[in-house]
Amino acid sequence: MVLAVPVHHPAHPSVTLLRRGAALDAHSIPRLRDLFVHEVWIVYPGLEDLVRFVNPAVLAAYRELTTSIGLALDTAMVQSRVELDFYAYKTAVMSVIEQLIEHPHAAVFVAELVGGERPFVRHAGNVCTLSLLMGLRLEFYLVRERARLKTTDARDISGLGVGAIFHDIGMSRLEQPVLDRWNATRDESDLAWQRHAQIGFEMVRGDVDPAAAAVVLNHHQRFDGSGFPGRADVAGMRHPVAGSDVHVFARIVGAADLFDRLRHPAHAPGADARKTPSIPAVRALNLLRQKPHRERLDPVVFLALLSVAPPYPPGSLVTITGGRMAVVVDWTPADPCRPTVEVLDASVVPCRAADRKRERIDLRARPTVRITSIDGHDVTRDNFFPTFDGEFDLARVARVLTNRAEGDLKPAAA
Repeated sequence: MVLAVPVHHPAHPSVTLLRRGAALDAHSIPRLRDLFVHEVWIVYPGLEDLVRFVNPAVLAAYRELTTSIGLALDTAMVQSRVELDFYAYKTAVMSVIEQLIEHPHAAVFVAELVGGERPFVRHAGNVCTLSLLMGLRLEFYLVRERARLKTTDARDISGLGVGAIFHDIGMSRLEQPVLDRWNATRDESDLAWQRHAQIGFEMVRGDVDPAAAAVVLNHHQRFDGSGFPGRADVAGMRHPVAGSDVHVFARIVGAADLFDRLRHPAHAPGADARKTPSIPAVRALNLLRQKPHRERLDPVVFLALLSVAPPYPPGSLVTITGGRMAVVVDWTPADPCRPTVEVLDASVVPCRAADRKRERIDLRARPTVRITSIDGHDVTRDNFFPTFDGEFDLARVARVLTNRAEGDLKPAAA
């Protein structure tokens, strides 16, 4: 196997471990696993077009962002006072946004930023990336939900990205017993753990944009009002915050945070990825569609998550009905669990695969064929499908909301 994309050190993204074109062997593969690099992109004749989902310029911007995140969180863990350079983090976020706009095929969540040996940094990077991808898809919704701002200001998602970077920074100030208890139980009703939102807000307030600070404080507020912290009234009593009263940036980051926490239970300081292994993306997304998570998420934001986080990311090796191995080559958010796959012949050596007969199956046209496993996980019960046309269509929601807003602006008939 020959690498199609370079492999960078998960803890030091600027360091290249293996260059593009390097051959994987019995020495390098175990070493990569020891470093928590569990996936690589390899050359496979006939599937070269898949590399468009991991554009080199986008990956370079991701690496710069990852470095910034790692430095910030490492500093927060050891220093009592953290000086945050908002503009430096905003610059890193804007670089990612610019590359995603320039390379739209790469604007899906197919690769995580850093490895599992640093769960806290990985989680911040994943949440930031997901939030930015969702924010780009939700421009119409940001204009609607931030109606008091000029359109260009409402669409500015740099504060969303910066807030996502630091959404859990308050965890760095929690006592070790609280962190140990959270890593063991992940009990969101733990009042001591809930303090991380307020602590984080106090850490970043005044150093970052107010919208970014609002994300840190409010990313655990839920659409149904079940989250925290509440909003204090003039008498000092706290009341639930729900619906559009929750800042739209906090709703976006909250969805990204919940998805990544379900996918990677080891996400907080001190977490051990070996004790709490990750689950497939399709299982995490299916859990979000069920109670109690379904009511807690803004339904428009959830559709945005579905549009950027494929249950089966392109390039993934899967098993389909009949036990055949295949690689995911394309997908559509309209029916995300029925991607297009190319069947692989296990007897064919990859370097000779160009000569074989290729069989591509659009699973939307073959409803009796389904994905049954990925990464060794049986996912037959995790697949979900639309119950009506357009159920997962974010563009349809955008048209409805835009037309409704335009209708509100029309003068009433005399």
